[in-house]
Parts: sequence; structure tokens; C-alpha cells
Amino acid sequence: MKRFFIEDVKCGITEGGFACGPVGGNVVVTIQFKEEGKTQWLSLVEVDGIPNVFLFDKDVHDELVKEDFDNEQFTKYMGDHSIHEFNGIELNGDYRDAFGCIDKDPDNPAVPVVRYLITLVRCDMDDVEELISMAIGKYADELDIPESDVEEDYYDDGFDDEEEYDDEEFDLAIPDDISKEDLYRMRLALETDLVTESVYHDIEGEEFEQEAARLQAVKDSCDDENDYEVWKEKYILEQFEKLKEKKFITCTYLFAGIGQYEEIIPKEEKESLICWINGNGSASFGGERESTDDEIKKYIALHSNDEE
Repeated sequence: MKRFFIEDVKCGITEGGFACGPVGGNVVVTIQFKEEGKTQWLSLVEVDGIPNVFLFDKDVHDELVKEDFDNEQFTKYMGDHSIHEFNGIELNGDYRDAFGCIDKDPDNPAVPVVRYLITLVRCDMDDVEELISMAIGKYADELDIPESDVEEDYYDDGFDDEEEYDDEEFDLAIPDDISKEDLYRMRLALETDLVTESVYHDIEGEEFEQEAARLQAVKDSCDDENDYEVWKEKYILEQFEKLKEKKFITCTYLFAGIGQYEEIIPKEEKESLICWINGNGSASFGGERESTDDEIKKYIALHSNDEE
């Protein structure tokens, strides 16, 4: 059976900064471990409660703490070494997925490594030194690892990632007095959002399922599919004509350990988008270009249900 020998452990906090208000630093934990004679570095950077996990072939802990996203070479290196699972345990932006895997496969030899990594990231700063000293020079399966707050919450909530969600839990009922226009707008926004890649879809699985369930409820309330398709084409063309003088840009941004995404916005909203990106320690702006007509129409569809 695999055994993970912990050679060294480091913990640090990024500087943080100021972006549309003060931004706190992010906790960075790196475990240097040896398995079957090979040394690797497993790092977790937690940003706003979101775990970003990397498996490196060298020690870059100090660079992670420095958080220099202007260094394009290092940013690419981070992206190339981001991981979404470790020895079969999911590490994809939600701690619950990791504990779901652990719950199903408690004998996985990577369990103590992942539990220790999460515990160290989530612990009080007063406990960091003790947790580090207890692990260095030992096999992970020899450690008596305290339960982290997110692990405790997982078992207290009785979370099951294969649970069938009750529609009533999401309040999917469509009002009887909703107008056809409002119903169609709601459907257009939902079905467009569900096929548009977004960082929120990757980190908020439950809300994504809720959105899909709500779309189905809306579709069930639509009596005539052909009428909806005719309305959709007319609506998008009308709105596109109204916006023909407005400048739109398509911006790319990267969330380290999660993915790269695009955002279609009116040009005057760029500063707000940059502010949001800068407020997330693991995110970086990738550039902009003029939006195509199809992208502007997609923007219209995505925002069709916004309050006017």
C-alpha cells in the first residue's frame, strides 16, 4: 500500500492588499512528501473559502506566498500544476467533495494527507507551529490529525453528494400569474447561463443543480415551444439593435487551480470587473478584445431576466 512520508511542511499568508476595499491575505500551505522514492510538493491556497490545490515538482511555496501574478511564467507554471484530485480524492473547489470521497473510501492512503492539508489551512494561527512539528519526519498515516471545521460541518450536515435534491427545497414553483414575457425571459436567462462556463458553476455545485432544476420547471410551464423560439429570436434581435452603439468587450480571467473563463461586458464595466478580479487572490486578468456580434447576443440572453 502507498505511504506518504512528510519531509517538510510550510505555512504562510499572502500580503493581501486593497481592491475596492481592503483584501485579506490568503493562507498557503505546502507539504513536501515522498512516495515510492519520489519527492513532490502539494500546496493548498485558500481564497475566500475556496481551496486551490497544486502538485509541484519543486518547492515554490515562497512564490505562492509572494503572489506575483504579473509574473506570467510563474502563473503559467501554477496553471500547469493545478490539480482537481489527489490519488482519487476530489479537490475541485469545494471541501465537501473531498470529504465525500473520503467518506466513500476511508482506506485510501491519501486520506490523512488531504485531511492534514485541510486542517492546517483551516486551523487557528496559534495551532500552526504544533501541527507542523507533529508531522515532519513521519508518515501521514501515523498522524493524529484534529478534525477541521469544514470536516466537522460536513458530517454534522450529513452531506451526500449523490443526494437527490427535493424540488420543494429550492422553491421551484412558478407563479400562476406570471406573464408570458416574464416566463420567456426567465427561461432564456437560465438556459443561456447553464451552457456558459463560469467560475461560479465550478465552485457552487449545489446552486448549479438548483438552476438546472428551476429551468426544467420553467420549461414545463411553457405551453408552446415554437412560440418561445420565435419570441427568443425576435427579442434578441430587438435588444441587439438597441445596443448597437454600445461598446462591448470580452475579457479573459484565470482562477488558479480552477480554470480560465471569459466575461462579456459593456466596456464601461471593465474597471468593476478588474476590481472584482483583484479582490480574489488566486485570480488574474488575462486581457480583453472587442466582442463579436454573437457574444453581444449571448450577453443579451444572459441578462434577459435582469430587472429593468
